[in-house]
Amino acid sequence: MQEATALRSGNEEPANLALKSPATLILGWLVFAIASSVVLLLVEPRPSSLSATQRLLLHVYDIGHALVLGYAIAAAVWIWNHWKGSRRYVGWTIAAIASVGVGLATLAEDLAGPASRMSAGSESPLPLLAMIALVSLGVPMVAFVATWLGRGFWRLLPLCGALFVAIGNYLVLQGDYPGAHLLFGVCGGCAAAGALHGLRWHAPSWLLWTTLLLGGTIGLGTALIPPPNRVALALDHTWGVGLSPLLPRTWLTQKAAPAAPGLRPKHAADSQPIAPSGLLPISPNSIIVYYSVDSLRADLLTERYASRFPELHRLRDESVWFTRARSPGSQTVTTLTSVMAGTYFSQQFWSSRLVAEGKGSRTLWPHQDPTVRFPRILADAGIPTVQYGQAVWLLNEYGMTRGFSEEKFIRPIPGRPSTKGKWSTGDNILHAIEARLRRQGKGPLFLFFHDLDPHSPFDLGRIKKGSGRERYLSEMDLVDERIGQLRRLLEELGLAERTTLIFSSDHGEGFGEHGTSFHGQNLYDEQIHVPLLIHHPQTQPHKVDEPITLIDLGPTILDLMGLSTPSYFMGQSLVPYLAGETPKLGRPIIAEGRLKQAMVLPSGLKLIRNQREKTFEIYDLTKDPKELDNLYDKMGDQGALQMQELVQFFETYQIRKDGYEIPYRR
Repeated sequence: MQEATALRSGNEEPANLALKSPATLILGWLVFAIASSVVLLLVEPRPSSLSATQRLLLHVYDIGHALVLGYAIAAAVWIWNHWKGSRRYVGWTIAAIASVGVGLATLAEDLAGPASRMSAGSESPLPLLAMIALVSLGVPMVAFVATWLGRGFWRLLPLCGALFVAIGNYLVLQGDYPGAHLLFGVCGGCAAAGALHGLRWHAPSWLLWTTLLLGGTIGLGTALIPPPNRVALALDHTWGVGLSPLLPRTWLTQKAAPAAPGLRPKHAADSQPIAPSGLLPISPNSIIVYYSVDSLRADLLTERYASRFPELHRLRDESVWFTRARSPGSQTVTTLTSVMAGTYFSQQFWSSRLVAEGKGSRTLWPHQDPTVRFPRILADAGIPTVQYGQAVWLLNEYGMTRGFSEEKFIRPIPGRPSTKGKWSTGDNILHAIEARLRRQGKGPLFLFFHDLDPHSPFDLGRIKKGSGRERYLSEMDLVDERIGQLRRLLEELGLAERTTLIFSSDHGEGFGEHGTSFHGQNLYDEQIHVPLLIHHPQTQPHKVDEPITLIDLGPTILDLMGLSTPSYFMGQSLVPYLAGETPKLGRPIIAEGRLKQAMVLPSGLKLIRNQREKTFEIYDLTKDPKELDNLYDKMGDQGALQMQELVQFFETYQIRKDGYEIPYRR
C-alpha cells in the first residue's frame, strides 16, 4: 500500500497522502461509530439507570462493536488488495457474495415474516432466501456508490447518508430486529468510509497509526471482554449497529437450586386433579362471560381515568378487583394460549402453519400442542362453550383457544370500519353475542370474546390524529361503551343474576417506557400488568392486592362451574378470594416471550432473564414500580441465587421433545 510505505519513511509530515481502502474503511467506521454514539447520547432510553462510569462504558462498547465490523471489513479488503488487487470487479463480486453470506446468518429471523406475507405463506425457502439476498446486496451497493461519490463536494452525500443511518437506527424498529440494525449499521459505516476514500491526510503519520491502533484495541477489547451486566443490558436497549446480540456473552451458571415452594412436581405419582373448592354456590344455570381486551393497561383502572371511562370504573367498583394481576406474556397469541391451556409458552409445542388472513402468511402456532384447553373440559362436561372471533386465528384450528363447542369467525363488513384494516370490529362481535344470549334459556354457558379493537395503529377511535397514547385512549372509549352495552343487555335479558363477568386483557402497551412502544418486546409491567375484574352475583366488591396471574383464570372458571382442575395446570383457583378469604397461593407469577423470562416473587422482587442477550434484571416492585433500578449487580451472590429460582422453574417445567428447541416467536 502506498500510504503504508509513506508512513514507514519517518516522522515527517506526509503531505498529500491519499487514504486508500483499508485505512479509509477504518477511519470511516470510526467516524460513523462516533456519530452513532453521539446519537445514542441524545436518545439513550434509560439514562437514570447508569452511573457516569457505566454510561462511559456503554459508549465505549457501542463504538467498539462498530469498529469490530470496520476492522473485519478492512482486513478482508487488505487481504484482497495484497493478493488480487488488480482484479477490482472480482473483489466487488466477492464482497457481494460475502454480504449475502452474512445476511443469511443474521437476517433470516427478521425477514421471515415479511417474506412469508409476500409469498402468501409459501413453505418454500426461496422467497426468504431471495429477500435476504436483495437486502444484503444493499451493503456492497452502498459501498460502491459511496466510493464513486467520494470526491470533492460529492463526499457530503454519503456522509449525510451515514449520519441519517446513525440517527434512524436508533429510532426505527426499536427493541428488536438485530439483524436489520446490523445491516443498516454496516451500510452507514461503508457510506462514511466511501466518503473518505482518497481524502488527503495532512496530519503527522504517527497520529494516523495511533488512531488505527487505538481503534483496533477498543474494538478487540469490546469483542473479547464481556461488558458488566448493567452495561450489557443498556446495550440491549439501544439499537445502533446492533452487534451486541451477535457476540458471545457470559451465562448464569445453572447451579442446583431447590424448587420454588408450593409447586406441584411435574411427574409426581399422586398428581390428581384438584377438586373444586365449593366456596361459592354452583347453579346448573350458571353463565360465565369472559371479556378480554387487547392492549389494556392496568393503570386505566386508576382514579385518573374515572371520568374518562365511567363504565369500566363502575364495573371495577362492583367487582372483585385484582390490583396486581399479570399476564403470562406480552403477546396476544402466547398469552391467550397460556390462559386456555393452563401452561406456559416454554411448556407448549409450537410449529409453523399458514394463517388464512389476507394473502396468507406462515408463522408459529400451538395447533399441534396436545394440551387440553379448559374450554374442552367445560364442553366435555356438557357446558356449551361459545366464542366469536374477530380474527381467523382465534378459531379452534389454530390451537390458542381450542375446545369451544360453538365458534364463529365474524368477517369484516365490506365498506365498514375494520380493526387494523383486516379484522372485524368489536361492535360486530357484540351483535353476535347479543343474538346468542337472547337464545340462552336455562342451563349453563361459557362465552369468550377477545376484543381486538384497541390495537396499534389506533385508528379506530374518534381521534384520528394526535399522539399514539391519545389515539389509544380514544379506542378504549369504544371498549368502555361496549362494557356498558353488555351489562345492560344482561340486565334486560334477566341473565345478570346468574352471570359471572370476567374482564381482563391479554397484555398492556408501551408508550416510551424503557425506550419502547407497542407491545411484545419486553416483560416490564407496562406490558404485563393488566386489569382483572371478576363480577360474581354472590360476592361483595373488594380489592385483592396479592399478586396473581391470568393463568389462574382456567382453574377459577372450572371451579366456578364445579369442575376439577387438571394437575398440569400451572395456575390456581381465585375463587377463595371471591369468597372473601385471603389464601396464600403457592405457584409463582411467571411471564415469558421472545426468549425472555420473568418471575414475580412474594417478596415483591421481579426477576427477568433474557436468554437471547444473556442479561439479568432484578427489581423491587414495592420501592421501584417503574422498574428503573436494576438490583442484580448490587445484590452480588444473593442476586445470582435469587435468579436461580427462575432458572430452576423453567429447567423443571419446560417441554422436552426430541429435536425441538423452544423457539423465538416474534
